[in-house]
Amino acid sequence: MPADAASHEVETALIEHFRRFLPDGFEIIEPVCGALFFTEGEA
Repeated sequence: MPADAASHEVETALIEHFRRFLPDGFEIIEPVCGALFFTEGEA
């Protein structure tokens, strides 16, 4: 990621990367300052 990337570009890239490893049944609830918080999704 380039040093001059916009914050939304960084956030989007982080979410896309994290979704590759997120177990089934979980969802991202809030990306904050380079951290992603997740919880079990509603079935």
